[in-house]
Amino acid sequence: MDWMIGGGDPWQMDLDYWERRRQMMNEGETFGGPPGEYLSNIDTAMDAFSPDADPDWHQIDEAQLRRELEAAIGNLKRIGYLD
Repeated sequence: MDWMIGGGDPWQMDLDYWERRRQMMNEGETFGGPPGEYLSNIDTAMDAFSPDADPDWHQIDEAQLRRELEAAIGNLKRIGYLD
């Protein structure tokens, strides 16, 4: 969410996300229940992101990544998972 607000290097944000995600899983976080679908949408968008100027057909660019994250974060806020 910090990157969505403040900007910065999207690739570094992606790498930082996966590092934190692995840490949370190692701590026992299960990411289930109602927020699970939206968290899965974030994982999918992050996995599909490519910083390349000409991403492959199965990858998304920064603009699409922002749209995907905005939708998922909006849904997580709507269900009360995020403030």
